[in-house]
Amino acid sequence: MSGEYNWRTDAKVAPGGYFDDLASHGLDLFCYLFGEVSEAAGISLNQQKLYTAKDAVTGYWLHENDITGMGNWNFGSHENKDDVTIYGSFRHYSVFCFR
Repeated sequence: MSGEYNWRTDAKVAPGGYFDDLASHGLDLFCYLFGEVSEAAGISLNQQKLYTAKDAVTGYWLHENDITGMGNWNFGSHENKDDVTIYGSFRHYSVFCFR
């Protein structure tokens, strides 16, 4: 951490931390590709305690057309990794959202 104020890590502004700002764009893309989400669940917490906002989110969801999705976002991980894998009936595609 730089020690400078960052609204993304201030729980009063963004309770979900970086997830609120960044992951929402990837989730919007999934809705564009696979349809609206009809059910969703998950957990979020502040594992690292480096700031007030949450830094880890795990979730799963169901699109209206019975396509399932799951994700794990850990903004306190030792590794800066951005992997999205979409599995189809005959092949899979690997892409990224944040780069």
